[in-house]
Amino acid sequence: MESIMTKKGSSASYGFKTFIFLCMVLFASAGCTVGGKEPPRSAAPVPAAPVAAAAFTAPHSEGVLILAGEKSLGEQFAGRIKDNYKKETDQYKNAEVRYYYAKASFDAWIAQIKTDLAEGTDINDSFQYKALLQGTSNKIQALTGYINGVYAASSNPAKVVKVGDIPAELADAGTRISQEWQGAGQGRREEIKSELDSLIWKSFDEI
Repeated sequence: MESIMTKKGSSASYGFKTFIFLCMVLFASAGCTVGGKEPPRSAAPVPAAPVAAAAFTAPHSEGVLILAGEKSLGEQFAGRIKDNYKKETDQYKNAEVRYYYAKASFDAWIAQIKTDLAEGTDINDSFQYKALLQGTSNKIQALTGYINGVYAASSNPAKVVKVGDIPAELADAGTRISQEWQGAGQGRREEIKSELDSLIWKSFDEI
């Protein structure tokens, strides 16, 4: 009888201990909540959003890029004179006049390219195109040559800038543009026309 009671007592003791342990677990779990909600956990790092791809723009034709370089060349030559010489000086005035002629001829040549392309005329058969090409080459050379001469004779000849074969570069650009136009669809042709419009030189006052 005593052995049975001992076993019952041991069993009761074990059950009580189990009950206490469960209460402690529940209490600890409750203590980890605030207002019945789980406390914020250190969230796993959120992967950074991918950088948005740059807006797609139609690539310029190689010919347009060449002419963009010629445009930049003329504007930068004129800009240096404006920075280094006052309006009253001969250097400024002579560069300004040469820039006007170069800009007018270049812009007219671009307009002729657009006209020939729109009419389906082969630029190699266009008298107006070839005449403007030659005139534009001469006037850009007159501009850059004069300004280089100004700096060559100045106290800072290091500012003389080597200029490439302008007539050959302009002719190559025109041929490339014409070839691309012939193989392009209507959408791309509209883009080429817009790109040609962007080649118009700034006025001397805007530089």
